[in-house]
Amino acid sequence: MSDKYSKAVKQVIHSGSDQINWSKAMTLIDILNKSRNHDQEIFDAIHQCAISSDRRDKLNAISFIDALFKNGKKNLLTALQSSSSILGISDEPVVSDPFVHRVLCTAAESWTSACQDSRCLTQPFL
Repeated sequence: MSDKYSKAVKQVIHSGSDQINWSKAMTLIDILNKSRNHDQEIFDAIHQCAISSDRRDKLNAISFIDALFKNGKKNLLTALQSSSSILGISDEPVVSDPFVHRVLCTAAESWTSACQDSRCLTQPFL
């Protein structure tokens, strides 16, 4: 994995607060919207941050994924839906905390809506 993108994702999620680092998040979203070249690296880094973090950072990882869905173009939304790293956020140990699980379920509703609005919702993701 590219250390550059792994480090950037960590800066977004491990912000030290209850919010993601929005400036860095939007920079990564712009990169992903322009090219599919770094999807896997970035998605894997998000997954790693989510599974090896405390509650706050798990919630920040979900917030970052939420930002990707809400600010992503159609090609990015399609890539997110088929990424095993992004889909893996709904597995243990991320959702072992009931509060994190509830936040994820709530966010997932808006993710399907974003894909549906962009006319790229896939049946497996649904």
